Amino acid sequence: YMFVLPLNFKITSIKTTPDEVEKFIQSMVGVIIVKDAKRFEYEIKYSKFSENILIKGERTEKIIKSFNLEKKRYNLELWDPQQIDGDRVNIYINGSIVIPDLEITREKFILPIPLENAKNDYSKILIESQSEGSVGPNTIQGRFIGHGIDQTFKIFTDKHTNAAIEIFVK
Repeated sequence: YMFVLPLNFKITSIKTTPDEVEKFIQSMVGVIIVKDAKRFEYEIKYSKFSENILIKGERTEKIIKSFNLEKKRYNLELWDPQQIDGDRVNIYINGSIVIPDLEITREKFILPIPLENAKNDYSKILIESQSEGSVGPNTIQGRFIGHGIDQTFKIFTDKHTNAAIEIFVK
């Protein structure tokens, strides 16, 4: 994965001089660093650290569920179990946006997850907060269902944290 840190990138636990940012990021993730006069680029080799949280730019990514699945069709259901206040999210699969600006309501949104012809043995569904509505953070009820799997779980996202679901295909 490649991402570019903006010049105003801040890490509050250390001073933000370029050398200290570089040392901090190297200590947290395996990176290759390419410098030019206007920006730093970091290629992530492996970015997992404590408690399944990944660093990505100014947001963290928390892995909330992992599934080992067969090559079959599944569904991910999403809905708001609490106050309907205008929560909106983007949904990505393997880095590509598939559902932009989805409003989470009481009505279940059903996202088909077709794995019948999966070419990769790993997929990731990312849920990114677009708007926290009038009461933050986004609170979403999730349910992954199909072929012997029926798991319900809570999803929390905000402007600092994305939620991720890992899928390992057998």
